Amino acid sequence: MTKAVVTGWKIKPGKSDRACSSGTWKDHWLVFSGVTWPPYCSVYGCLQVPTLGAIIDNPAVAGEHIAPLCHACNSQVVRFKLNYQVTLVSVDQAQTCEVLIT
Repeated sequence: MTKAVVTGWKIKPGKSDRACSSGTWKDHWLVFSGVTWPPYCSVYGCLQVPTLGAIIDNPAVAGEHIAPLCHACNSQVVRFKLNYQVTLVSVDQAQTCEVLIT
């Protein structure tokens, strides 16, 4: 779990090809974030209800992460800002899901 760098995020394509032993990426975020699902999308300025866990990346941050996003923001192709205090969860299952199995 990490607190977000605010600027420079982008949706990581191809996430539907990847599976998580937690179920969905939303489930993965809920299991490993330690906080409740937020009432608003994580993208700065968006007031829509988040419906999924989106895989995002940022060149200034190591690794890919999951953030709660609405469907419309998950379809973005440009870099975006996150709200302050967004909790991100690593996609790296060696740090998350596989730890639960061992």
